[in-house]
Amino acid sequence: MSVRLLDAIFGGLDLVGRVLPAAKTKAELARIGQYYATESMLVWNVETRAYDSAGTPWTGTDTLQDHYKRLIEGKSSIERGKHSVL
Repeated sequence: MSVRLLDAIFGGLDLVGRVLPAAKTKAELARIGQYYATESMLVWNVETRAYDSAGTPWTGTDTLQDHYKRLIEGKSSIERGKHSVL
């Protein structure tokens, strides 16, 4: 998804959110999505002046690809409960 598309979604929801409070909540979720889409999640190494994947803490062994594969195969599901935006 293009960052410009995220900007457009956020902008539209932000405008509608001035009238409908539910849209304001969705605009905030779009803003959070934009942040994670544009900011590196790796640790910045000051000495090398570069992002350092080896120095970035992590947990688990599942990859996003593995997660989507389980969803497609029906071996996993996403339970959002009251946090669903649909």
